[in-house]
Amino acid sequence: DPDQVPEEAGPLQGRAQWVSRGGSAGSETLDPDKIFPFQLGGAGPLSPAAAGADGCCALASLSLQCRRRGLCWRPKDPPPLATRVQDLGGCEWLRLLECPAALGFLKPAVAVHCAGGEHFVLPLDACGEVAALRAELAQRLNPDGDEPPEGAAEALRLLSG
Repeated sequence: DPDQVPEEAGPLQGRAQWVSRGGSAGSETLDPDKIFPFQLGGAGPLSPAAAGADGCCALASLSLQCRRRGLCWRPKDPPPLATRVQDLGGCEWLRLLECPAALGFLKPAVAVHCAGGEHFVLPLDACGEVAALRAELAQRLNPDGDEPPEGAAEALRLLSG
């Protein structure tokens, strides 16, 4: 329903994935140029009773992996649709018509390209200060916790681009 899409919403690059009632995996590629509806294939009739005896609701398994330049995707944990199905039973279809749910957040981010070819997109709310950015990069580039080479932390430079 186009009326449920906020005016400020924009298209995203990425993928939606779910598990259908029969247990088969489904997915849909998101179009970075337009917002479009898609059907959760094989979901069967979507209603509060559609989950059936196996308790499977395709909407409960819906997940997004998406991106947009300058932002990073942070899915909610635990996933809200799965939590509501677990707590209330049935299927989310009619509940979503009455009460939309956010599956996650797009957060402002900084992209870091390392000389070794590594690439990271880090949220500014957690890495907005230089010290925090350096600490996060040190952890990601050296997950075993070995001592970084002398001066490595100070070698971080901001490049325009």
